[in-house]
Parts: sequence; structure tokens; C-alpha cells
Amino acid sequence: MEIIQGLQGKRALIVHQFDELVRTVPDGVYLTSFNKKADKFSILGVAENNNRVTNFLRNLDASAWYKGTTLTELKAKDKTENSLQIFSLT
Repeated sequence: MEIIQGLQGKRALIVHQFDELVRTVPDGVYLTSFNKKADKFSILGVAENNNRVTNFLRNLDASAWYKGTTLTELKAKDKTENSLQIFSLT
């Protein structure tokens, strides 16, 4: 019974996490992948520019559900001046 009660209690947790994620994503940022292993999340996405990625990181750090965000990769999709930025964070 304890195992079942523990699983039932965690069901609401993912709802809060997704709700908070939606609230933290600024305009111009598009998520392409979201993975969870234990208590760690990996997020991949594209953004219109570096400032949008920075805003997203600030929003996540200010969140009660996502702390200790680390940008692991940021690169331009191509060599043009207005290129989308591909990012990865944990």
C-alpha cells in the first residue's frame, strides 16, 4: 500500500512541473525535447536569439520547481546573422 500511495502522491508533481515550465518559457523560445531522469531534467530547444535563452534561464532559476539550471550548449543553427540559436540545458 505504501508504494501505491507514494506513486499516487507523485502524480500531481508532474502536473506542477509542466505548468511551471509553460509559465517560464518566454516568447521566441521553442522546446523540442524534455526528458526527466530521477530529479534531473534535460531540455533541448531553439530560440530566436541569445537574449531569449537568457530570459528562459532566469525564469527557470526564479521558479520554485526548477533550480540550479545549467546551460550545456548554445550554438547558431547556421552562419547567418539572424540564425536561430539551438540550446541544451539541465
